[in-house]
Amino acid sequence: MFDSLVNIPIDAIDFDDLRYQIDELVGPDDKNAGHLKESVQGLGIIQPLILKKKNNTRYAIVSGFKRAWVLKDIAADIAPAFEISAKTSGDRELDLLCIKVAISQRAFDKELTAAALIKGTALLGEHLDEQEISELSGQVFNQKLNTGIIREYLNSPEYEKLLFY
Repeated sequence: MFDSLVNIPIDAIDFDDLRYQIDELVGPDDKNAGHLKESVQGLGIIQPLILKKKNNTRYAIVSGFKRAWVLKDIAADIAPAFEISAKTSGDRELDLLCIKVAISQRAFDKELTAAALIKGTALLGEHLDEQEISELSGQVFNQKLNTGIIREYLNSPEYEKLLFY
């Protein structure tokens, strides 16, 4: 799933691609990144970013949005990262893998907000049906979701807004 650890130039990261951002928005004005910035300046990046190669020169962030913004903010030249890849060559399989990784990285770090649960479910719903999402919910969301709640999330009026925040 992950190739070896690589150093990716910061300017090769597409900071506008928020497809896999599951939780709160982060960016250059994030007031909650102060301690992380101090940590990165003092210790470096402890947990590498997870990136997906978009084309020959650009990468999308799958996990580590806040760390990536901190690196950009301190004018770092490179970001230590794992490049995510699929055993298959299909774009849909790779996208589904990235969605699973993005959700699980957040879910096993802290409890997901309702908005993050809805967005994660909606992203999975692009590839899987309600039953399939329910079957893998424990390993991805760190909690079991039944098909009824999945259906409710997929039909949420917040669904469209969450996909594009």
